[in-house]
Amino acid sequence: MTPDEELERFLAENVKGVAVDAQTIRSRAIRPPHREPAFSDHGSEDSRVLFEPTVPIVGLPYYLDVASFGTELEGYLQGTVAGYAAQLRQSGQVVYSSVWQDAKLPKDGTERWTLGVQQHVASVSKLVTAMAMTRLLSDHNISPDAHIYTYLPTAMRTSTLP
Repeated sequence: MTPDEELERFLAENVKGVAVDAQTIRSRAIRPPHREPAFSDHGSEDSRVLFEPTVPIVGLPYYLDVASFGTELEGYLQGTVAGYAAQLRQSGQVVYSSVWQDAKLPKDGTERWTLGVQQHVASVSKLVTAMAMTRLLSDHNISPDAHIYTYLPTAMRTSTLP
C-alpha cells in the first residue's frame, strides 16, 4: 500500500463529516513562512532579563481585610458581570462567600449561581498560581530562577538534566 493509500484509508476510518483527501493534506504547509520567526523560550539561561526584585520579598507580612475585600469585590463585579460565585478560604475554613445573579446568560439557558455550579476558570488560575508560587518561593527562600527538576521526585527526572 502506498503512503497516499494509507493516508486515504486513515482519513476514511477516522475523519467524518469533512471532505478531505490525501492530496489536500499533503498540499498544506506544515511550517507556513509567516510562522518561521517563532522561537521557543529556553528559560532564564537564554534570557538577558533575570528576576531581580527591587524590594525584598522575604518576610513580608500577609494581611487581608476580608470584609473590605468582600465589599470591594461585590461592588466591582456586580457592575461588570452577569453573575458570580466567590469564596475565600483560610486554612480550609471559609472566611468569605458570596453569590450573585445568573451563571448563564439568558440565551444560554437559566441557571442561578451557587457555590456548587462548575465553571471554567480559564487564565484566572495562572494569576492565582503565580501568587501562590511567589509566596511559596519567598517562604522557603527559593530563587524564582531555581531549576524545578531539583524539587521533582527522582522518577520524574530525565537523564538529560544535570
